[in-house]
Amino acid sequence: MLEERKLAKGTVVLHISALRFFYVRMLKRRNMKEDLLYPKKQRRVACSAEPGRSGCLIDSAKNLFHRAMLMTMYATGLRRSALCRLKVRNIGTEPILIAQRRYMSQSTK
Repeated sequence: MLEERKLAKGTVVLHISALRFFYVRMLKRRNMKEDLLYPKKQRRVACSAEPGRSGCLIDSAKNLFHRAMLMTMYATGLRRSALCRLKVRNIGTEPILIAQRRYMSQSTK
């Protein structure tokens, strides 16, 4: 249906949601719920910065602390939130390794 009528995925999801509501709520046919499948979402991949642009970003840091944060993020691939939780004890000395701990919130347990 996507290719034939050249519909956007959001439009198809809207139509399927309306059909599911009609069959499940109005006609009380629970078995039709499995027959109406949503189109798969295409996940976006985060684009990495070009080497020249990342150097420009690091050079534009206001102070040494921000420069160290940007350089650590670029060198290790850490996200900002993981970098903020980073402790000194998580950084190895001989082969310079950074151990990233995983934290679970109370709502996901």
